[in-house]
Amino acid sequence: SGIELKEAYRARFNRKAFEYPRQKVKKIRLYKNNLLFGIFTGKTLNQQQIDYFLQYCNDPSKFDWSERTWSIWDAEYLFKLYDGTGKVIGKIYFCLLGCRQVEARPFSPRMKFGGLSERGLKDIHDLINEIGS
Repeated sequence: SGIELKEAYRARFNRKAFEYPRQKVKKIRLYKNNLLFGIFTGKTLNQQQIDYFLQYCNDPSKFDWSERTWSIWDAEYLFKLYDGTGKVIGKIYFCLLGCRQVEARPFSPRMKFGGLSERGLKDIHDLINEIGS
């Protein structure tokens, strides 16, 4: 049932093994999620923004239990996370207008079913505006 599934997620919220993205992040870039010119829109986050974003991704209060009913192509923004060698170790798609959903790769139970809470929506909007995308 849905209640049992939510409890299974909650039991894993604080496990270090499920901390997003499960590897050391050296760099994060924010892109507009557009197939034709998105690659040219990348903005690199500074260290303070990286720390904030990782804290955000691992805070279950920023997310909600709403179900994922959208395609990643509906997302306006894409965050790519890189390790020290420049390899992509994580991607998070944010669909903010209308659907308030996220798709994280790798998956994180801390993000519940991928919905954004009211606070989570406001905070990610603020961060994106600060980055200047």
